[in-house]
Amino acid sequence: MDSERRLRVLIADDSEDLAHVTAELIRLALPADVETVYDGVAALERALAWQPDVVLLDLYMPGLDGIEVARRLRQAALPRRPFCIAVTGRPDAAGRLDAIDSQFDRVFAKPLDVDLLIAALARLARPQPPEARPQPHPFNLGELFTRAARQVMPVARHLSFSFDYRGPGVVVEGESIDVHCGLHRMLLGAVDMLADGFVLFTAETTLLPGGGCSTLVQAAGTGTLHGPARLADVLARMHLLAPETPDATGADAAGPPHSAVGRCPNTGATVRFTLDPHEGILLRAELRFPRAEQDESAHGADATGARAWLVDSDEVPAAWLHRRLQRLGWRVTRFARCEDAVSQATEPGMRAPSLLVVVESPLMRPTAPLALQQALPHSTQAVLAVMAGSPWLGSPETLPGFDIRVYPFSPLELAEFASIARPDQPTRSGSSVSGATLTGALGLADRPLVLLVDDNEINRLVGRALVEALGYEVLTANDGLDAIDQCRINRPQVVLMDLDMPVLKGVEATVRLRELQRTGEMPPFSIIAATADATVEAREACARSGMDGFMSKPLDIAELRSQLRRFSAARV
Repeated sequence: MDSERRLRVLIADDSEDLAHVTAELIRLALPADVETVYDGVAALERALAWQPDVVLLDLYMPGLDGIEVARRLRQAALPRRPFCIAVTGRPDAAGRLDAIDSQFDRVFAKPLDVDLLIAALARLARPQPPEARPQPHPFNLGELFTRAARQVMPVARHLSFSFDYRGPGVVVEGESIDVHCGLHRMLLGAVDMLADGFVLFTAETTLLPGGGCSTLVQAAGTGTLHGPARLADVLARMHLLAPETPDATGADAAGPPHSAVGRCPNTGATVRFTLDPHEGILLRAELRFPRAEQDESAHGADATGARAWLVDSDEVPAAWLHRRLQRLGWRVTRFARCEDAVSQATEPGMRAPSLLVVVESPLMRPTAPLALQQALPHSTQAVLAVMAGSPWLGSPETLPGFDIRVYPFSPLELAEFASIARPDQPTRSGSSVSGATLTGALGLADRPLVLLVDDNEINRLVGRALVEALGYEVLTANDGLDAIDQCRINRPQVVLMDLDMPVLKGVEATVRLRELQRTGEMPPFSIIAATADATVEAREACARSGMDGFMSKPLDIAELRSQLRRFSAARV
């Protein structure tokens, strides 16, 4: 808007009292001219005549509903389109989320969080100068790929999942969130096509003349494919079209297409799909960055001559980690069980490894890795590799002496292991728990952001105090509808989600958030239920919706600490 005139706000709500109260609060907080109308027809007529900067529309009004008013305003030939905000207190909003997303810039549940509304209007009233707006920033490409893989693994529990990053470690300049969303979208596409089997996520980076780099990203899967309808749904979700049918995915009674192509809305890269009914599926994209520099912190890492023991019961992922370690010079011995490695450790003349990596398995008890660690010299660096959200992250004290890391390892982590290795000599003991705890030395900008969603003000105040006491930054939302809006803007690492809320319930909000992540409109994050409903039915509904964890109220600080440790560690 023109910075020399006052903000114009039009409020349309069939509740006259609510419209007047909201208008007065806006006038008190901002230099704004505010008008009110009480039905959809009047809202459209006044908006076209007055041309406000902001239109606040109740979704359910006589005459025209708020969605139809917003749609017509988008189509109108106005000098500038107004910023459209939806508000609703109706509990059937879940059935209209697609329409709300397509027509509105922001959405709020009733009763309104007036502070959030005023903050949103204030940003419009005082637009940032170009130099103050977020600029592309440098980020490590290999670390971002690793993070994307970590966050998909819990969703892919029904599959054997492997990861590999090849090429130089590079720092590129760009919008890391767009790349992250695009990778998550692509990986979930591959996972959602497979009923069982194996999926491999690879990225290979090549430095280009002139200072840029090219990265080939591939998500390949083999095993039992879902049926044609499921595959067609995934292709439609990813906007991948068969070449011979430019207006459709190409799926028909004969089955899904053997190839399809489309453009990633996040990165702009061309995404190609290939299907071989007997071999599997492949999704492929090439990302290009005009500016890239080699990350010197990982350059030259060499473990040549040092020994590493790898304990992993899943043969295929173990083979890929084996290869990644070998590239850095490790001499790797793999075991399927800790007990097998203990037997090797007790043999006469055994040469102790410099590095021990134990990969978490579903049936592994703490006694097994502890017994193996005790059979090796104290100088052996002991690492426990766990899935994001693993219970071990919540209780690191049960494995003293192990460095607990979220799996798969990033290129920088592998370089770290190699940097302290010595050929056939002890390494320093790995006694810290990387990523499992927060330290008081973290700056505010470094602390994971937690969104606390609860319609009860007391619960929000108490919950916020507990989470902040544990060292996290906290935002709050008073409904599932507000939670979706907050997640679009603030991108939390963890969401604590109440279930029973007046407009959009926690399970419905979670389903919607997971849909938006699958389409690349939102980066991935963990969602933990925090509810007074501790029934088996509630737990099962939360799991089906895509929640990662479950806590019952009143919140216990020890359990809260454990859950946040588990799910915030995935961001490291």
